[in-house]
Amino acid sequence: MFISISLISIPVMLHFPLFSRSRPVTIRHSLIWNLLLLIMLTSGAILTVTIVGSSHVIKDLSLSLIRRTTDQMESELNHLFEPVGRNLLIARQWGKDGLLDKTDPVSLNSLFMPILEKNGQISSMMIADSDGLEYLLLRIEDTWYNRITRVKRWGKQTLWYQWKDSHTLIDKYWKEVDNDPRRRPWFQNAIENKDAGEVNWTEPYNFLTTKDPGITASVSWQVNGTTHVIAFDVLLIDISRFTTAQYISKSGKSIVLTEEGLMLGLPRDETPGSTIGLKGSVLSPVVAVGSPPLVKAVQNWKKMTKGTQVPFQFKTDRKNWWGEFRSFLLGNRTFWIGVVVPASDFLGGVKRQRNFIIFITFGALVLTIVIAIFLAQ
Repeated sequence: MFISISLISIPVMLHFPLFSRSRPVTIRHSLIWNLLLLIMLTSGAILTVTIVGSSHVIKDLSLSLIRRTTDQMESELNHLFEPVGRNLLIARQWGKDGLLDKTDPVSLNSLFMPILEKNGQISSMMIADSDGLEYLLLRIEDTWYNRITRVKRWGKQTLWYQWKDSHTLIDKYWKEVDNDPRRRPWFQNAIENKDAGEVNWTEPYNFLTTKDPGITASVSWQVNGTTHVIAFDVLLIDISRFTTAQYISKSGKSIVLTEEGLMLGLPRDETPGSTIGLKGSVLSPVVAVGSPPLVKAVQNWKKMTKGTQVPFQFKTDRKNWWGEFRSFLLGNRTFWIGVVVPASDFLGGVKRQRNFIIFITFGALVLTIVIAIFLAQ
């Protein structure tokens, strides 16, 4: 009985899957899957390298653009300030040679009007001495003005001349002005550093007569015990005209700051383009322009070691930015050139490159399937 049951059950058990052989894999399927796997691994590796490498590419592009823009800004500032110092030293030599008579505005106008016409950044110039005698030449649009001050003789009374050119007088009048040149910062700076023999620069400020934001350069010399000072007023609005028109990238911005963090050069797209609007914003803190990237950049930069001139990364409005500040030395003053660029300005090219690789990968997969089928047959 036991034997008959066992013999009957053997054929049944042979049909169970446990004892059946797996289905053989064809050459076609093996070739297709192996090629697909190879292409997918290769494409994945390429995509991974592309994505990882794109961050380095964006960093390199950002830093390269920042340095190129900073170099351009530095060149522009040199172009603005260098002629001022050069002409100032020439004028001082004229003074040492006895050619600058502060009581003769006609002869002084013939010397200095051409200098101011050639250098539009110089709005006015002054010659003063330790006795309180001063000559001022001021240009307002197409009209020239002289102001003669003699503190010891006239007190607050000043004599004014209005000119069409160096020899055509339009008007002459007296005006009360509380102006003692010896109390002016440009005069005191030159006196304090008279032994250095170099050009001295004041802190940026609003000019007394025109209220324009500017900075004054001055030098001094002595003749027969009397100290003489000559000074040039330089308009700072010209810096902002350059920075507001400068195109760095779609959202990139440049700025020029004082050591105290006040703006000499305003950023693009953040300030009104009119002259009045620029005048009202120069020498304001960065927060006045309402630019979160610039405010964040300055905050991060100030947290770094003072004087550090290396690029840094920061985030604002959920965007990654790169920034850098470089010092610009102007005699006894230090200004800072700042440039910020968002990484998103370079993502377009990276995305196009990534999409191109995906398209090539997809095409390679389709081609691989066709070739594998053909070879298998």
